[in-house]
Amino acid sequence: MRSLAVVKGIALVGGSMTTVRSGPPEGGPDPVT
Repeated sequence: MRSLAVVKGIALVGGSMTTVRSGPPEGGPDPVT
């Protein structure tokens, strides 16, 4: 389950900024999680 951890990490790092102006990432209604 490393792929999931990597994807979540990227979504958290890259989505952290996009979430502020875009909203929820592409595969998770919960940007905080």
